[in-house]
Amino acid sequence: MKRKKVALIVPHCSIIVRGATHILRKVFPKEEYKYYNFVHMGRETWPKTILDNDYDYILLVGDIWLVLKDNLLNGFHQQLQDFMGRNKQAKKILFGGGSCFPENYTVANVYEEQGFGDIVKRLYGDFDLRIVRDFFAKDIFEATDLEAYYLPCPSIFLFKYYPKVKLKQKRKWPLIILGSPQNISGGMTNDGQKQNISAIQGNLMKKLGKRYRLGATTCTDYLGMINGLARMGIGGLWWRSIEIYGYNPIRLFEALKRAKYVVSARLHCATPASLLGIPTYLIPFDTRKYVAQPFNIKVIHNFEEIKPYVFKKIDIDEYEQKYIELMEKVKSE
Repeated sequence: MKRKKVALIVPHCSIIVRGATHILRKVFPKEEYKYYNFVHMGRETWPKTILDNDYDYILLVGDIWLVLKDNLLNGFHQQLQDFMGRNKQAKKILFGGGSCFPENYTVANVYEEQGFGDIVKRLYGDFDLRIVRDFFAKDIFEATDLEAYYLPCPSIFLFKYYPKVKLKQKRKWPLIILGSPQNISGGMTNDGQKQNISAIQGNLMKKLGKRYRLGATTCTDYLGMINGLARMGIGGLWWRSIEIYGYNPIRLFEALKRAKYVVSARLHCATPASLLGIPTYLIPFDTRKYVAQPFNIKVIHNFEEIKPYVFKKIDIDEYEQKYIELMEKVKSE
């Protein structure tokens, strides 16, 4: 029997991709996969290999697929729409799609942009299944009469892909994972909010003195954060040694395994920390903060909110079964 062809349009974040891959291996164990990184595709003409293929399934995998109107009209989404049109026969699945809007937006705020609902219907209306990773994304879809299922971000299955990762017995120092608001969510936050996000991180370092370790996903995050602190008059921090993880999950795990607790401005550094059983605090930038809700992550807006809290039980196996049931149903139709 000829193998089915699956196009996976994935984010740059390997934490999401590894978790999603665990589910995909169960639902599509024998199909032929083609991975396309949408970050790279957003900056250039799509590769000829993706446009020339007739796919049986197209999956948009776990990232911010619902954004402000201007972003939904950018070149990437236009090419995505063209790609979908070339593959009308393919079954289309949104797999852990999320929202990215200013932190305190409501659904009414989103739909204040004239024509927003029409664009959403045009992009996602013919999907066979929409699974979203935050309730805000679900509400946005349902406001325009599109059915969506709310399940945790696929990153929740990360340690089913990496089952041997264990915490160190002795964990002495907290780990602070920096994030620059200019780099992560520049268009979602105003200048005052950006300064506040930087100040939370800067004040945290000052109050902890030298009793912490420092990390960042990228050098750009670290430098952007340090420059932001310098503009606010919070200096003297750039000399400190810092671990840069890149998008290598193994390097991140090594840092997390030694952490007493984690304060992160990066959502997908927070999710694996919480899954390992580490008290985890997220500094929010935008509506992506809602992704943290099914995890053992506490969203904070100042240093004083870093307090012990009760971990709730997460039934990962139950969520796994729900993902599989929804996707198997589409596959069998």
